[in-house]
Amino acid sequence: MNPLRHALRWLAAPHVLVPVAAFVALAFMWGVTFNTSRTEERRAHETSLLATERLVDTYEAQTLRALNEINQNLKLIAYARRFAGKGGDFDELHAQNLLLPKLLFTTRLVDSKGRVLASSRSDGVGESVSGELVAHHVAFSELFVSRPYRPAGGGEAVMDISRRVEDRDGSEIVVITMPISYLVSDHDTQRFGNAGVLAVIGHDGIVRAMRTGEKVAFGDQVDFSQILPDEDVGVGEAALRQTPWGSEPRYIGSRPLYGFPLAVVVALSESERLQDVRAEAHARNVRSVGVTVVVLGLALALSVLMRKVQVLREREQAERAENARRIEHMAYHDSLTSLPNRAHFGSRLAEMSAAWREHGEPFALMLLDLDGFKKVNDVLGHQAGDLLLTQVAHRLSHAVRQGDFVARLGGDEFVVLAQVGSGVDDVDLLARRLVAAIGQPYDLDGSPASVTASIGVALCPQDGQTEAVLTQRADEAMYLAKQRGKNGVVHASAVGWK
Repeated sequence: MNPLRHALRWLAAPHVLVPVAAFVALAFMWGVTFNTSRTEERRAHETSLLATERLVDTYEAQTLRALNEINQNLKLIAYARRFAGKGGDFDELHAQNLLLPKLLFTTRLVDSKGRVLASSRSDGVGESVSGELVAHHVAFSELFVSRPYRPAGGGEAVMDISRRVEDRDGSEIVVITMPISYLVSDHDTQRFGNAGVLAVIGHDGIVRAMRTGEKVAFGDQVDFSQILPDEDVGVGEAALRQTPWGSEPRYIGSRPLYGFPLAVVVALSESERLQDVRAEAHARNVRSVGVTVVVLGLALALSVLMRKVQVLREREQAERAENARRIEHMAYHDSLTSLPNRAHFGSRLAEMSAAWREHGEPFALMLLDLDGFKKVNDVLGHQAGDLLLTQVAHRLSHAVRQGDFVARLGGDEFVVLAQVGSGVDDVDLLARRLVAAIGQPYDLDGSPASVTASIGVALCPQDGQTEAVLTQRADEAMYLAKQRGKNGVVHASAVGWK
């Protein structure tokens, strides 16, 4: 059978088809499950990038507004000191509501040595500012943003923003001190999550203020290259990458603050942003596993049941075929010797006659009768007679050539249909071999016995061309063999019948 056809027939078997169909359906289900999970995570990823960019936009605007307000106040105080004379006194500025609120901001005027000349707080006079601040204004006239620090008296961390009163050496300096928490006060966990970062970082890599959850930190040195966007990412555009704050990737976006040596940074935790999507994907996978177990269990159980049904059906079909074969065998074979019977002989004789008519294939019909069988039957009994007939059938079957046909016609009468090979001599040789085989002694369950055979031979077409004529000529030849003393072979041509 063609291997492909055999494989297709095997796949088409119900007990194979059901599990295969189940596997195909489950593969499709898992494909949909994985595709859905990937699609949802990709959508959540894109949403997180967009949310990060929007937060960067929002906090850039808010932080710039706060810093510009401080810068404008510095410029206002410097202008008042340059042109208002005594009118630039802090008490007068405060009375005119030109100073920033004392609750959050401390405004001071210091000389070129860093000594405090005036302060919006009564306890601030006499204090000095950092040497870094003074050194900056000695060298530069630009705005200065200090590193964060804790005040001498303790308390919340602060930072200074300062500007010269005049653009000359030895000029007074206006300093506004603010709590660093003010820069990250708009952080909330609803938008940032518990692990999201909002930070203001200087170009020097020093963190001015950073808030994560409820925790505010400052002063850390970070790699500013991890804060700035990649070359292929535009300013303000978010990206998922490593940050200075742990090994977990974050959605990070940054924006430099125009006019200030600072940048605002937003970094959202990937695990927090995607936890709902991943939890749903996990639940989806768990459901799919459950469905897979149930479907495979049902498919395998159904396959086993179908296989049992198929086996029972095949067994039933085999039994029917065996019964049919047995019935056919009983119809065409002798029940005692298992040789073909008279009906089978008639069918085979008709086939060989037809072959002679169509193809000219000659054959011989040998009719054989046992000599002395009745004596064995009478002396030793029918059981011994049956055993003798069985042994005779066995000897005949082994004595004939391949392709020859042996049958029992009934009683002690047998028949052989033999192909005529190179000539009549072959047939005569076969007949005499049969006589010799049958004439050998027998052991019938311990009782010795002996019989001989008389054989009549008719050849087609020499002695007849029809089944009836051939049978009759062989029968007459067999009786002539008995009349001549038995245990011999007589050809129909010797009978003298025309």
